[in-house]
Amino acid sequence: LYLCCVAGYAGQQTLAEYDWGKLADAGQSLGGKPATVDGRLALKLSSTNDTPLQVQLLNIKQPPISKTVYAITGEICYDGVRGDGYLEMWNCYPPSKPGEKEGRYFSRTLGESGPMGRIRGTSSWRAFTLPFDRTGTTATPARLEINMFLPAQGTVYVGPLKLVEYAGS
Repeated sequence: LYLCCVAGYAGQQTLAEYDWGKLADAGQSLGGKPATVDGRLALKLSSTNDTPLQVQLLNIKQPPISKTVYAITGEICYDGVRGDGYLEMWNCYPPSKPGEKEGRYFSRTLGESGPMGRIRGTSSWRAFTLPFDRTGTTATPARLEINMFLPAQGTVYVGPLKLVEYAGS
């Protein structure tokens, strides 16, 4: 089992890292506020009422993706989240022909558990991943939009993000 896990991560390459403090200093933070929690710098997002909240966390233009499989990874913790929230990555591809709309495809953390688990209740820090497989196209995305959705009340802390790609399939 250990060798399988090592082999799975051996083909991972980090393309970019996104630190909330640096993004805020550069005026590139889209939602939330940088905060220190458990000795870590994170992005804090809160909803204090039962109105749904959708926030764009990051917009990555011309991501340096060259492989077929890539992902946004990081860590998240949350407290008192009512309902099922999630992180999502919209993969926006240029139109295949002039005059056509761009292609938009998403990944969401809506699993019951694990790194693709939904945001519900309270959790200490845990890993998350928003993977995408672009099999079937040679195009690379023009941009990646990273969002968070909360259906009602709750507080979420999102640690620094990484854009990674994987060798193989």
